[in-house]
Amino acid sequence: MTKLWIALLIIAGIAAIYFATRKYPVLDADGIESPYRKGGPFDRSVYFSNYIGDGLMGSTHHIKIPDADKDSFEIVTITLENPGGEEQTLKIGKSQDRYFVGDLLLPFNPEEERLVKANRDRNRGPVLYITEKRVFLLDHGSMIEVPGVDPTTFWLVEESQDYFGARYCKDKNVVIYFKEQFDNGPTFVVVEGADPKTFQQVKSDYAKDKSNSYFKGKIDSAGPLVKIDNVYSKNGNTVFFYEMTLKGVDAKSFLVIGNDFSRDKSQVFYNDTAIPGIDPNTFRFLSIVGSRKTRGAIADIDYVADKSNVYFNTRINTAFQKVEGADVGSFQELNFSFGADRSHVFYEGKMLKDIDREGFEVLYEEFPMGFYVKNDRHVYIVDEDRKLKIVEKADPKNFVVYKSNAVIHGKRDAEDARHYFLNGKVTGSK
Repeated sequence: MTKLWIALLIIAGIAAIYFATRKYPVLDADGIESPYRKGGPFDRSVYFSNYIGDGLMGSTHHIKIPDADKDSFEIVTITLENPGGEEQTLKIGKSQDRYFVGDLLLPFNPEEERLVKANRDRNRGPVLYITEKRVFLLDHGSMIEVPGVDPTTFWLVEESQDYFGARYCKDKNVVIYFKEQFDNGPTFVVVEGADPKTFQQVKSDYAKDKSNSYFKGKIDSAGPLVKIDNVYSKNGNTVFFYEMTLKGVDAKSFLVIGNDFSRDKSQVFYNDTAIPGIDPNTFRFLSIVGSRKTRGAIADIDYVADKSNVYFNTRINTAFQKVEGADVGSFQELNFSFGADRSHVFYEGKMLKDIDREGFEVLYEEFPMGFYVKNDRHVYIVDEDRKLKIVEKADPKNFVVYKSNAVIHGKRDAEDARHYFLNGKVTGSK
């Protein structure tokens, strides 16, 4: 009995510590859990829960909110008048006469000075909080007032059709450029001489009005930014892939090939990076054969070629490697990093010397549970180490892979005339 009591006391102690240190969610008026948490019975603090990570790897940090009263803390919903389809409500924390956005104390009282607009999405532009009287910018964990602007007309500059994220805001009288957070100097600058009525953001730091072109808030001596297509643009001697500059490019001879490839008179580019060694005059895409061959534009390109070599897209820093031993004249791209010429099969740019070419195909219509390929002699599966292994007892003459929506209860993903298979192993006989 003594041991039982000791065990019970230990369990009770652990439970007491758990409930004492647990942080309890604060619900809004609709009963929805908010990012705010209140401390346990012996903790008078209020916390803001901030998740740091990419969704797969990360952790939640509970940031203590200074001067927040646990007993009075609640969630308040503020109705906004945002233009352009912005979310029309903002939920903030309230503790007595203090209001919080995240763990940050608002420098105004929304009950006395009504909050009218708020742009909280950093991907769309500067984080702004606009009241009836003033404009505030969230920068480096504090709110900075933006002076000399009209809060009733101040908002993000309307972006062009190709969205790159707002860098400019304007009111009826003035245009303001907001710098990146890692830039030195003031967080924002007035765009001198800009006409608010005709001012438009063309691309990230680039903008224009009826008279001038602008770059990072100043008149651009290189002239206007010229759109080439939805991906590429150029400004004087500078060419851009989205927001990235193509280094060493000859703007005069620059041409778009398609599918994130481009060229000038001496080199080929993939995304914003030159591919060493490829001849731009004979560069070509390799037709994709197999179940994935028709998707409109060429997609997920693994292999390209010029007059002398075949190249594989490693997808590491947009690098391409030469495919050793490949016959350029007969090489074809297959599905999902496979390729083949008249004599050999290749996977991820490397020759598979032990796998016969005769009858080789990738067994895809949709991405199945099992990663299968076959030739006239064997059926193979690609294992976790991305190596091919023979599927024992599989007959390549009648081996069929199920579509992903036809996998039977997670017990089989393929079959031949005599067996059922799952992930390359026999799961049953016919």
